[in-house]
Amino acid sequence: LTAHVDVLPTLAEIAGVKLTGQLARQVEGRSLVPLLKDPAAPWPDRILFTHQGRWPRSQAEASKYRHCSVRTTRWHLVCDTNGEKRWQLFDVKADPGEQHDVAAHHPDVVRELDTAYDRWWAEILPCLENENAIGPPENPFKVLYWKQFGGGPTPQAK
Repeated sequence: LTAHVDVLPTLAEIAGVKLTGQLARQVEGRSLVPLLKDPAAPWPDRILFTHQGRWPRSQAEASKYRHCSVRTTRWHLVCDTNGEKRWQLFDVKADPGEQHDVAAHHPDVVRELDTAYDRWWAEILPCLENENAIGPPENPFKVLYWKQFGGGPTPQAK
């Protein structure tokens, strides 16, 4: 199982750059170089977490189960709600299209991945430094766009 988080360590290794200190502690991925050299190279399974990452200000804890998932090579645990905990489990080896929720048949897998998700969430929650930040009244990229191309958004587009 590989993911986007593997790009930086891969490029760093190819370029001969050592990731050290604070950067090394922040990098979650691993280098794909062993797999690029030998597709049969050992690649231990791991758990990857995703979360939509958008919620109303100061509502991170209440949004814990908002559009999130836990992934291993075989399993994909998905909660596609606006915040209530309702897991679905898919066996991506047997059902790559994720059409059949098998959570009821594998409660042990749901429990294991749910526990891993709880640990991950508890670890990242204190790191949400901008949780209470107040953004600009208007997106600065939109302001620059309309300044460059003239005009402005129609009332419906705002």
